[in-house]
Amino acid sequence: MKNIFLYIVFIWQVVQAQVYLDVQADTTLWTQAGVKSITYTLRNLSDQALKDLKTPDFAKLLPENLVLTDFSVDTLAHDALWHLQYKADILALEKGEYTVPKLPFAMGRDTVYSSAQRFSVKAVDVDTQKGVLDIQPIYQAELDVWDYLQIVWLWLKTHIVWVLLGVLLTLLALWWFWKRKQKTEEKNIAPPLLPAHIEALQALDALLAKQLWQSGEDKQYYIELSYILRNYLERRFGLLTLEQTTDEIAQQLKNKAELKAHKKALLDFLVLADLVKFAKMRPLAEENEQFLVLVRNFVETTKENEQVQEIL
Repeated sequence: MKNIFLYIVFIWQVVQAQVYLDVQADTTLWTQAGVKSITYTLRNLSDQALKDLKTPDFAKLLPENLVLTDFSVDTLAHDALWHLQYKADILALEKGEYTVPKLPFAMGRDTVYSSAQRFSVKAVDVDTQKGVLDIQPIYQAELDVWDYLQIVWLWLKTHIVWVLLGVLLTLLALWWFWKRKQKTEEKNIAPPLLPAHIEALQALDALLAKQLWQSGEDKQYYIELSYILRNYLERRFGLLTLEQTTDEIAQQLKNKAELKAHKKALLDFLVLADLVKFAKMRPLAEENEQFLVLVRNFVETTKENEQVQEIL
């Protein structure tokens, strides 16, 4: 009697330790482009069996025109044993009869096989009576202010780095344009003009240092000397002399009472200068020196009161 009891206990332990593999399909018939699920359940795995388990490559073992779209594994523990549940979602690309072959689950020296799964795929039913339907327009949901604020906030969260970089580059560009404008304005600021008589006297000294007429350049000498006089008359007395002929300057001198005493000497010089410039006349050396002294004396005599200029 004792031996019978021990034999029953042994048989029960063997049964408890045996690994079972169940296969369940949600349907044996589905339409083309539909998804079918097959569930493989392994029961009573020991720790060592779980460690040695090699799961078959479902995607490679499927027949042609069947595609594995999703694959998941759930693990459960029960009475020191493990239960694994594999779920494979399969998509059929073409109609027809298909067979998913037996799949091996190897655990060291032991291997269990699933049963083959046969099923049929039928084509999608098309109502030919309705004809081809137009594509429906995109439905535009109505958004309120809160929805727009959420959209803006989500956009800022995903693009915050680019937003900050754009703001920084904009500020740098504005600063660069502002600095450039400042430098341009500084360049465009004309230096303060010297008083008319100082400018004229400095120009006369420079002309004298060139020694033009001594080098035979009479024409250039009288061009520069007449320009010094004309520029001084324009700046000091407001006459339009730089672009005027000698006759036109003479007419303006008549209207300046303060220049009455100098009129004849100035016109004599301007006439001679025209002859040298346009008629190739060659004055005497004494005349060259005399007219430079004449212009210098005229400037010295008619210069503006320096005290008045300082106040201005």
